Amino acid sequence: MALGAVLSILSSVVYADPPMQAFYAAVMKRTPEGKLGQVIKQESIATSVNGAQAWKIAYISSAISGRKTISTGLVVTPVGPAPAGGRPVMSWAHGTTGSAQNCGPSQVTDPAVPLNEYFLVGGNCWTDYGLPAVEEFIKEGYALVVTDYQGLGSGGRHQYSVAATNGMDTLNAARAAVSMKETGANKKTLVYGWSQGGGAAIALAGMPEYIKQNGTVADNLDIVGFVALAPQDISMLAPAGKLDQAAADKYFQGSQKMFLDNVFNFTHATMHYWGTQAVFLI
Repeated sequence: MALGAVLSILSSVVYADPPMQAFYAAVMKRTPEGKLGQVIKQESIATSVNGAQAWKIAYISSAISGRKTISTGLVVTPVGPAPAGGRPVMSWAHGTTGSAQNCGPSQVTDPAVPLNEYFLVGGNCWTDYGLPAVEEFIKEGYALVVTDYQGLGSGGRHQYSVAATNGMDTLNAARAAVSMKETGANKKTLVYGWSQGGGAAIALAGMPEYIKQNGTVADNLDIVGFVALAPQDISMLAPAGKLDQAAADKYFQGSQKMFLDNVFNFTHATMHYWGTQAVFLI
């Protein structure tokens, strides 16, 4: 099937969002007005991590198209006053969780927990939530922030595997954490992600102008490094430059052969097509 035909089918699909928790239902009614990183809603939540406190947040971000968006996420910090100079920030970008509004990791019960190792024996469900080495980061005095990415609890269509948009969400989550008085955060920031989030980390590392722009809630973040684990970015396989219809169809047919050979690859590929289309339709 040609790429044009698939996009035509996707644009005509009628879909319904699942019932949402009150926090996210309220956020989905908001418009994305404000500075990048501005927290427009927050809610204190419980966490089972010793010595930690946590909040769900919704904040202003943007997409690769330049359009402002809203993203939701999670902030976790040590309890008590911050040391002199403040706490460094670790901004975590999660792996694939899906494309529906209820797929944001902050929506699970007790989300501020160690990373669920669903790919290993001992994982408790087949989704990516939690924070890597959260106990160690808390002991070291970090303020942690986890973006859900736009479209996973904040309304709109999730731009799955559009690494630049996902990277913007990850950076603006760090800005949001720095802006919150409760975190005691300074501007030293580590960007850390895996799979989908690994792609986000790599994309963000190549966006110095976006990082350096002024007029956000926390300008001039001091990013000390980017860590990308098993980066997933299907779009990297696309040929460079503007494609005509014939070239686009050839690329699409090649990607079908590569990614539609089993159910696991099929789900990732279809979410990629859905997310990429969303860049141009909303």
